[in-house]
Amino acid sequence: MPVLVEFNSGRNTALAIKMLLENLQQENHVADEYFYTRPVQNKEPAKYGEFLKQYRKAYDITIFLPITFALFHMLSSLLQQLKIRDGFVLAIDYIVQASKHDKIFDCSRFARDFPSIVDREETIYECFRRRRHSKNSK
Repeated sequence: MPVLVEFNSGRNTALAIKMLLENLQQENHVADEYFYTRPVQNKEPAKYGEFLKQYRKAYDITIFLPITFALFHMLSSLLQQLKIRDGFVLAIDYIVQASKHDKIFDCSRFARDFPSIVDREETIYECFRRRRHSKNSK
């Protein structure tokens, strides 16, 4: 069974906050609660493998080792038992722990109340591409 991931970029989140504040300044109605955990153009959470595919595409990675999530989990457990706790291992552990507890949010209210965001938000690929170029420019 594929692991589903909710992911949104910081740029999209900042845009959503800006739109909320503009609506409040204009005294337009806003709901008490919104979920905006993924771009609204993504109707459903994406499979973890889709993020890897978008990441590889954004970073021009053509050679990779396909790894199943079960193998990924076993690797993480082994590194934990060996007490290897560097940043990479902690990142792997976080992904494994978060994926064990899938949380899917309904983003339709935000999409309904702010329909223009779909034309202004960046895709996951665009997010990875922007991050790649911002890292290279430093």
